[in-house]
Amino acid sequence: METYEIEQKTLDPKRIIKLIKQIRKDKGWTQLYMAAQLKITQSSYGKIERGDVDITISKLFKILKAINQKPNDFFVMLSQGGYGFYSVDPELNHQIASLKSEMKLQKHQIEYLNEQLGIRDMKIAELKGDNDFDYHFGKKPENKFPPF
Repeated sequence: METYEIEQKTLDPKRIIKLIKQIRKDKGWTQLYMAAQLKITQSSYGKIERGDVDITISKLFKILKAINQKPNDFFVMLSQGGYGFYSVDPELNHQIASLKSEMKLQKHQIEYLNEQLGIRDMKIAELKGDNDFDYHFGKKPENKFPPF
């Protein structure tokens, strides 16, 4: 059985509940759904998330089971400061980091290409003599009709 050192700040009940709530919301689950998974009332579950009641270790493990989180992975995420794509496997974490970097680069490339498409569309409209050129590209159209 693996053991891990857990810093005291990791065991802060507010941080634990915040992470559980974040995971629940990311799954699109309501408090009512979570309460049903735990076989408690929504009011009781709401008190847990608000920190109105102390969370026991056994209740925490039931919650972790309900949200499909292994305790080791949960506490590692908690010690890393949050929720996201994280695993205790260093190779998998490296792959995740590489994919995140690649996604960021692709996002910038998409923004650049969209900008280039906008420039192209403006040039095409200008060459066509499109009367609605200014209107299509966010400029206030001038009065096209002669004054009477």
